[in-house]
Amino acid sequence: MLLGGAMTGTLGQVHNKATKGTSATKVSLHSWTVTKAGSVLADVRAGGRACGGGFNAVSGADKVTITKVVAAAATGGDESVAYSAELEQDGEKSSVEVVLVRQGTTTATFTARSASGAAEPPAAVVAAQLKKLH
Repeated sequence: MLLGGAMTGTLGQVHNKATKGTSATKVSLHSWTVTKAGSVLADVRAGGRACGGGFNAVSGADKVTITKVVAAAATGGDESVAYSAELEQDGEKSSVEVVLVRQGTTTATFTARSASGAAEPPAAVVAAQLKKLH
């Protein structure tokens, strides 16, 4: 989720991107069964706690080191969760901001990265998308 990858086990999903200056936010909508929808955010929270100290990942052909994952403030939908993460790739440091919101059996994932290093929380994109989910 931190690298904007697809989630498995969905009934369907769609992805789009919003850009502003050097920042880009990937928006992914996922449709779940009623049973699975209720456990998605719990699974993400457990993963966030387990990965707080960092980990290595592969995104396509790129090797990335996530050096730190910290819970962030999130509101909206029936429930929500957010994380800030620090990344290191090819000697370059950057950050990613991720927000996951569940509304009924739909989750919306917002993954914000910046080419200039520090990502901004995607609050405006989250607010605009949540108006469409209600």
